[in-house]
Amino acid sequence: MTISIMSLRKRKQPKLDKNHIDGDSSQIVVMQQKKLFGLTSRKMIIFVLIGVLLLGTVISGLWLLRSKSDSLQAEADKVAFVVDGTSYSKDQIKELTTYAVTLGGKPDEAAKQAFEMYKRAAAAKKTGVTISDDELKQAQQMLYPSASDETLKDSWVNMSIYDQALQNLRTQTDYYSDAAGDIYVLWFGQRIDYNPDQPIDGFGDEALVKKDRAYAQQQAEYYHDSLKSGKLAPADALKGIKADTRLGYGDVANSNPSVHFDSVDSTKASDSALASIDPTIIESIITDSAKAGVGDIQIGTVKPDMVNSRDESQGLDPQEVYFYFVYIERPATHSFSVAAYTKALDKIEATYEGI
Repeated sequence: MTISIMSLRKRKQPKLDKNHIDGDSSQIVVMQQKKLFGLTSRKMIIFVLIGVLLLGTVISGLWLLRSKSDSLQAEADKVAFVVDGTSYSKDQIKELTTYAVTLGGKPDEAAKQAFEMYKRAAAAKKTGVTISDDELKQAQQMLYPSASDETLKDSWVNMSIYDQALQNLRTQTDYYSDAAGDIYVLWFGQRIDYNPDQPIDGFGDEALVKKDRAYAQQQAEYYHDSLKSGKLAPADALKGIKADTRLGYGDVANSNPSVHFDSVDSTKASDSALASIDPTIIESIITDSAKAGVGDIQIGTVKPDMVNSRDESQGLDPQEVYFYFVYIERPATHSFSVAAYTKALDKIEATYEGI
């Protein structure tokens, strides 16, 4: 059967239903909107949840900060005072001062007294103060002559006895230590601090002064290190330094003031082997006397006096003229220095809040 092209052209094409097309399009749009709305809703829910979580985190952080601040403030409110970095609570001080209050003392006055005693005790610790049993007994007799054994166990009683013994030392001596050892002085001030009894060539010559200083420092390090390592005996180090003319006054042998000591006592200073030793070195003995060993190398100064100085332009400013260090052979069981203690007490950081 043959079908012509014309007959194909003449066939009627089916009519499209407009309403049918519009209906399908509407359904597609609605479906797309539903899909879009569903995705948007989920995203919105996620965003909202994230926002709520973030807000919750911020609020929690602020609450924790506020709580911590309140906690710190509460702790601060509990502090009676701080001495040398140590805090003492109000409850702690109230308990400490109970005995004083039972004797008729006012709580706040007793707390202030405790504050001052803690400061003095801190200064004593920093300067190596040691108090003997006899001195504690003497202080006890001054404060509590008829106290029972039970009373003497009280913290306030013990603290006030120690404080009284400390005050007694301040009035009885300028310094004291029963430590034994050696002081090594390496002098380089021959051409700085003029002594008419021991004249020296080149006085005031800066080049020679630098040379003297460099030599003294070299020798100080040698003897210091040799003693610490045990390569040299203390007596041999003392002998070597004293025999060195370059380390003595006016380049004279055995004029060096280095010396062995069995104790230091201001009440016997004029008769002591330490009579010619500078007070600064004495303070070092007191400070270092609590334990055996070789102390650090330090530098000492003198204040040239106008009468003994050839060069008045030097004025009266302190001049560095020697290196020194201390060797403690026998640690102290009892030591005290008013100068070192007072200096330390002035530097104690302390704040009083009250109870």
